[in-house]
Amino acid sequence: MDPEVSMDGLTPRGGKLDGKPKQAVEAAKNEMRGKVSKTLNKLNDRHTQDRAISEFAAICDEPLAPAFVSIIVSSLAAAAADVSENSSFSRAAVARMFGTLANTQFNSLMEADCLQKVVKNLVKRLKDKDTSVRDAIGETFGELACLFIPYMEARSVSTTDVTIDEDAPAPSPGSEEPGPSLGIFFGPLIKAMESAEEHSQQGAAISMAQVVFHAGSAVLSRIPKLSQKIVPILGNSQFRGRAQLLTVVCNMVEVCPDGFSADIARAYVPKLQAVCGSSDWNARKAAMEVIETMANRLDVAILIEHKKDFEEMLTKHKHDKLKPVRDQAIAALAAWRGRHEVHSVQVPLPALQARSPAAEELAASEQENAGSAERQWGDAPLGAIADAPLRTPLQKSASANRPRAQDPGQLTVEALAKVGSGPAPAPAPPSLRTKWTRRVPHPVLTGHAVSLTPY
Repeated sequence: MDPEVSMDGLTPRGGKLDGKPKQAVEAAKNEMRGKVSKTLNKLNDRHTQDRAISEFAAICDEPLAPAFVSIIVSSLAAAAADVSENSSFSRAAVARMFGTLANTQFNSLMEADCLQKVVKNLVKRLKDKDTSVRDAIGETFGELACLFIPYMEARSVSTTDVTIDEDAPAPSPGSEEPGPSLGIFFGPLIKAMESAEEHSQQGAAISMAQVVFHAGSAVLSRIPKLSQKIVPILGNSQFRGRAQLLTVVCNMVEVCPDGFSADIARAYVPKLQAVCGSSDWNARKAAMEVIETMANRLDVAILIEHKKDFEEMLTKHKHDKLKPVRDQAIAALAAWRGRHEVHSVQVPLPALQARSPAAEELAASEQENAGSAERQWGDAPLGAIADAPLRTPLQKSASANRPRAQDPGQLTVEALAKVGSGPAPAPAPPSLRTKWTRRVPHPVLTGHAVSLTPY
């Protein structure tokens, strides 16, 4: 293709077209379409798949005008429908090529107003039965969201920097032109989740989880509206993507915990309890991941009213029949108790050793003797008290001197030293031989398990 020929008076690299005829423009258009189509056709042969990916990346690396980016998008949209149904690699590669084009030509993609077309074509491919294809589409959605957020922020800054004419009339509240927002992703994906197609439900939930994760704090203002859509979908018995949709909720809590009020969290609690009781172990595990993330990220005051319900549910699932669910239940319970329980102050070990039973008994006897002496000699003169015989701790009653069992872990240092310096315990007597005791292997049972056969 002639690098100086393009549509709309522009070359593929954005240069001006100097008096070229319309035939040359059409020729450049057809040449670009043919080049991209030829590259995409190589995806159907496993020997040329890697070459097709590298050639397409080389096409996207060149600085292209918005009109030529639109041609590439149209070619990818056609290839997404015509690619071989027997090659999941080809279908996944076409989905990733949308992300490759956006990474290098995103500004041109937005200028050509092709982002909505890209989203529409990706949503159509979500009904693919192959998991790898749906995962590739979700990754592409994540890349588009990651590129869209800086573009949206830059556009909002540029609009606020525009000089306002003081003589111009004030615009009405509804007359402002709405700019691009994350609704360009969330709207089609929610519609796909509300459809009756099982694979489309799962793929849309995976894609939304990627969008939420890569959008970050930009989702903060949309959490209430998204929750109004997500909560009914979780309660729909015909929805087959609960595990994937709960990943969306988990990402929302992770990236924007400030967007969850007590009312929003309260709406999710019964849905989480219902999912934890379902037969799908992936959904049960995902629900416990949401509970763990809530315990780590949300304010304690928001979830304190659900403490008893969460503890009972997680304690029950500590004994789930599947190990991944058990491990996640234990992790969620630990996170919940770490944030929502006040642990008692642990007494240091030296203090425990100093307050052994012997020490406590001696302190109690001394206190008792002091109290009895005070009661006996409280009104007596000092001479009578001086002439009275002293009562030592050895003169206690026999009931107080009887030996008591002590906890080995609570022995004092002196007691441990006495135990260590004492004589070694006598060895245990050898067991008596009976007719059931065999000293040598039985000739018949050699190589077999030992039994109690008399010898």
